[in-house]
Amino acid sequence: MSIEKRKIYCSKCNENVEYLIINEVKEEYKNVIVNVEQNIGICSQCKERLYVTELEEANLDRLYTKYRELTGIVSPKDIIEFREKYNISQRELVAILDWGKMTINRYERGSLPNQSHSEILKLIISNENYFREKVKDAYKMGRITEKIYNLNKS
Repeated sequence: MSIEKRKIYCSKCNENVEYLIINEVKEEYKNVIVNVEQNIGICSQCKERLYVTELEEANLDRLYTKYRELTGIVSPKDIIEFREKYNISQRELVAILDWGKMTINRYERGSLPNQSHSEILKLIISNENYFREKVKDAYKMGRITEKIYNLNKS
């Protein structure tokens, strides 16, 4: 069995160095007690913290998952399943909701929606009549095509 030694650039040492991984607990996020374990890269030479992309992405994923769980924020999976149920694209959903064109894409890739967007998404997911009203309004305002309107009006 071989052990892979990982290296990354350390700006303090000014060279590629091996790094160690330590565990810490992030206790609070946005005034919510989360107690989420985080893995932090540490330079094996100077002992400074390093930014290790894969560690940081995994840390954020764990943090956001726990935060969503504790605060009731809508999940990426819920949004994707909703779009699939109604056969609408990300672009069509943002047009229906009159949001910025990359908003749903960011949420589905793991970004946290603000509380207002989360509540609207949870409402359209749980209340088909509310969703139909949003589709009707989007069609009346010219934000969606007749084809999308007809697919989702009944």
